[in-house]
Amino acid sequence: MRTETAMARPADTLFINADFLTMDPARPQGQALPVRRGRIQELGSPRRLSAR
Repeated sequence: MRTETAMARPADTLFINADFLTMDPARPQGQALPVRRGRIQELGSPRRLSAR
């Protein structure tokens, strides 16, 4: 679950240029994955997530 407060904090690590499979039919994959304090923040495109 995303909240504006959680998303306002920068990620510790941003994994990009990979294919992440989610097993969620609504969002089956993404190419960027930010992690903060060992927890995945969200899944999306490298362009959108690296701009944060």
